Amino acid sequence: MKTVLVTGGCGFIGSNFVRLLNACGDYRIVNLDKLTYAGNSDNVADIAGDRHRFVQGDICNREFVERILREEKPWAVVNFAAESHVDRSILDASPFLQTNIGGVQSLLEAIQNYPVERFLHISTAKFTAIQKGRRHRPKIHHCAQAVLMRRPKLQPICFVFPIAVLSACP
Repeated sequence: MKTVLVTGGCGFIGSNFVRLLNACGDYRIVNLDKLTYAGNSDNVADIAGDRHRFVQGDICNREFVERILREEKPWAVVNFAAESHVDRSILDASPFLQTNIGGVQSLLEAIQNYPVERFLHISTAKFTAIQKGRRHRPKIHHCAQAVLMRRPKLQPICFVFPIAVLSACP
């Protein structure tokens, strides 16, 4: 049975992915989540048994991530951990930069020391546009991107960024 480390596995999308993996029956899941405003352990509370382990922690803590990788020896890492509420970023962008950039860097560096066969990064973003300072109703575009990397491609580390089209309603 292959072990999969899922980060952000208590968030809305991550918990549904955990449920999907659990339903397959072929995987053991290590669910790493910081349990911020976006994560809720109740989302996966009914998944019991030896095939699901919940670990509360932060992907920005590289030593912690390395310890999990060393102990669990996952076949794959699937990263859903992210700050995603745009309204919060207006008040304070620091958590977004720390988790969405620094956290991914921490994961990739940890994987360099404790390699996995697969690394899947799920990135979501909401973008709004303001047209020449006029008040209007902006369109929101959601970007979702998955990057699948095999072990040989992890050297050098590649960062792939989502592409978004910004537009505004007149």
